[in-house]
Amino acid sequence: MTDADAEDLVAEALGAAVTLVRTGSGGDHRSWWVTASAGRYVLRSAPDTATSRRLDREVRVRDVLRSHLAVPVPRAAATGTWRETRWTLDERLPGVDLETAPVTARTLEDLSRFLRGLHAVPLGAVRAMGAPDVLSPLLEPLRQQGRAAARDLGRPGDLPLPGTDEDGPVVLHADLKGEHLLVDGSGGLTAVLDWSDAGTGDPALDVEGLVLAVGADGARGVARGSGTPSVVVERGVFLARCRSAVRWAAALRGEPTGPEPLLRRQFHRAWG
Repeated sequence: MTDADAEDLVAEALGAAVTLVRTGSGGDHRSWWVTASAGRYVLRSAPDTATSRRLDREVRVRDVLRSHLAVPVPRAAATGTWRETRWTLDERLPGVDLETAPVTARTLEDLSRFLRGLHAVPLGAVRAMGAPDVLSPLLEPLRQQGRAAARDLGRPGDLPLPGTDEDGPVVLHADLKGEHLLVDGSGGLTAVLDWSDAGTGDPALDVEGLVLAVGADGARGVARGSGTPSVVVERGVFLARCRSAVRWAAALRGEPTGPEPLLRRQFHRAWG
């Protein structure tokens, strides 16, 4: 989809003139910032059939979660198909992303409330919308990879295996990180973005994301404040330390694991 195609599509959907600017990121999607007389939006266009299915699922899951969460999630102002692939025009929510804003006590309090609400959502509600089971990694192989990567990064350590528990799965965002958390000037959480990976699984996976966003100590406080058991919290910290080390070490070798400055920040937050 070209910029001109995107502008024509959105103008028709909104029935008004619009201004579009292609964003610098978008993950699996092509995306544009949209300004119109009716408000501000973000247009996302899936490049293929598989991503189209994920985009449709994300819209359905968000609609279910909206009634359960105190924190806003994006709402689709319009959706449709362009040359057999799907697009969605989401209302833009206020705030700046936590990757570029300071973490405050208000941030941590709001994240605790968000996590408590999310993990209390009935599993069947999101599974009925097609949300998948999110697989957890095998801990011992990950530990070996994490230890090797940490040594390469000058942070040798034993990385003891965390405990496991018998608790069942919960509803997960499954990609919590600073770019997907918006805050206001006081650090209050104003939105949680990008639900394309949402599913059900081990609550430690969301703790892992929080470690990358606010650091290990901050994530421990958030998770405990949400009622998450300590064994789950420490498993999330373990996952964040191992996988942040593996990703950053790979980036330094020239592998395409993500922007090196971001991976470096995530590593240092996880390892403290």
